Amino acid sequence: LAEALERLERMPPEALTYYQGMIDEVREGAKQAEVNGTPAEAVARAVHRALTDRRPRTRYFVGFDAHLINALRRVLTGPWFDRLIRATRR
Repeated sequence: LAEALERLERMPPEALTYYQGMIDEVREGAKQAEVNGTPAEAVARAVHRALTDRRPRTRYFVGFDAHLINALRRVLTGPWFDRLIRATRR
């Protein structure tokens, strides 16, 4: 995070103006993830399991949001799922 903030400080003013909306969205997302995100310990357990499973799976879902998205991906058609993902990224 510190490196990213340093890079922002070094950006020319016109670049900051051009990318300010995206920068604000990323900062807000990071704040929300810090409060509502999956704990690092849960991610570490999933990584450990992936590395030690006798037959590792392609994907390991960690956290409620990942399980919810996976369930929605199974029941929605491709276009509806894509539309849902796009709507949540706004």
